[in-house]
Amino acid sequence: KIYFSYYNFSNTGLEIINLFSGIDDTTIISPIGSHHYQLGFVNLDGTEHLSYYNGTDTSGKLQYSTINLETGLWGATTVDESSTKTGLYSDIDLDSYGNPHISYFDSTNNKIKYAYYDSSSWVISDVATVGENSGYTSIVINSINRPNIAYHDSTTGDLMMAKWDGNSWTILAQDEGSAGLGTDISVDNTDMIFISYYDETTDDLEFVTTGYESPILTGNSYYHISGT
Repeated sequence: KIYFSYYNFSNTGLEIINLFSGIDDTTIISPIGSHHYQLGFVNLDGTEHLSYYNGTDTSGKLQYSTINLETGLWGATTVDESSTKTGLYSDIDLDSYGNPHISYFDSTNNKIKYAYYDSSSWVISDVATVGENSGYTSIVINSINRPNIAYHDSTTGDLMMAKWDGNSWTILAQDEGSAGLGTDISVDNTDMIFISYYDETTDDLEFVTTGYESPILTGNSYYHISGT
């Protein structure tokens, strides 16, 4: 099966298309206001999980939705509404227990933030203070259930990565001056981290192997240009 999550401008709603054997099935998840600022989506064993901004151009909150397999109904949970406009440019991943982890941008306080569900409640923390036009977050959980977050910092104009070591965040610039828009972060089976992203400076789609002194593929966290 192939899944697409998207924002429908016609009805200002969050929707999913499930494509199987050439037949598509569209599900309306929730109305989410006039603006969306990037959706996060992950599927585990046929169960979809989504993170998204619900609001307008001036105010809104971070929400999370998944389906109840017993009832077939979608539920919406407000994760963070602690500031006027938060939850922009979110992304989502699941840990080995199936718990969701979400990265996102708090536009009111100019912070990259991280929220995770600990099986009983949502835990929210600040990752980094950034410029007012930052965002484009992407999150991946490694084999020991620790988050790694890629994002754009508009203050420096850099692609950044935040890595949790169990006690604190290590913040690393991955491509200085690249803008680092449209990021997508992933890990392999050795927990080596990879980021693909759009470099607005050169109009290129680029790729980086991160956080290693001498990575096999790309040198010391430098990038490969792979087209536009």
